[in-house]
Amino acid sequence: MYAPFFYGYDAGVFAKNGIDLDIVNGNGSLTTIADVDAGNVKFGMSGCAAAALAISKGRKIVSVASYMAKYSWAFYVPEDSAFKNIGDLRGKSVVVAPNSSEILLLPAVLKYAGVNPEDMKRVAVDPAQKIATYARGVGDSTITTMAYGDPLVQQAKPSRALLWSDAGFVMPDYCVIASTETVAKDPELVASFLKATFESVAASEKNSSAAVDASLKLRPLIQRAPTEKQWELTMGFLRSNNTKACPLGWQSPKDWDIGLKTLKEYAGLEGDISNPDLFYTNKFIKCSASK
Repeated sequence: MYAPFFYGYDAGVFAKNGIDLDIVNGNGSLTTIADVDAGNVKFGMSGCAAAALAISKGRKIVSVASYMAKYSWAFYVPEDSAFKNIGDLRGKSVVVAPNSSEILLLPAVLKYAGVNPEDMKRVAVDPAQKIATYARGVGDSTITTMAYGDPLVQQAKPSRALLWSDAGFVMPDYCVIASTETVAKDPELVASFLKATFESVAASEKNSSAAVDASLKLRPLIQRAPTEKQWELTMGFLRSNNTKACPLGWQSPKDWDIGLKTLKEYAGLEGDISNPDLFYTNKFIKCSASK
């Protein structure tokens, strides 16, 4: 998923734009959000939904760009099963991690698919055991992000993905976040970082092999095959239907509006959502095609 950052570092794209980049391995969106809010790091990659929920609870962060504009989460079902769409999972079970974003948003996607949330049994396990539990046949399905999780699921059990977005679910997926203080006090830094980031993304789209090579060079313990597959899949989620006419990184107000309303209804987002500037900004990436 993050191959462009390794490419941009190795090819000198960030250095050319005045960014002394230190790529720190993350430990989930909540930890990243806390680190950005505390000033431990200047920028982070976070689930957009997690960022919005954190902002509603007082975190002083904001999304400054969209990294993956199309939602990549999916149900995974056995390749030889009869499940063709999410509606076919009515009355079946899903292996999930408790207290996760997938649990919060599951009722919403089921509503889009015409399934009563009460008609799906949850098999709750530790996040590290989710795919293994599904592979043993304990549940009929599991949930993960296609861009990152697909190679891991396929290694464990040949499966097919039933994308949430195919059921009409709309939510910005992964966002670049910064503290509101950084945005206010050092906008030039933000602009330079985003310029380097999306120059690196565009170059990685054109030359995915170079992006994977850089990833393996800087993270020698990762494996080539899953890294190649993860970046290949990630490229399919960089743009949503509402952002494809605009530059990489631009955030769709329509996608955000739908997403915030979903979070308000299903996921406990607190407070007023009528001011989108609290959650995201397009001041650094403009789109002349937007209305």
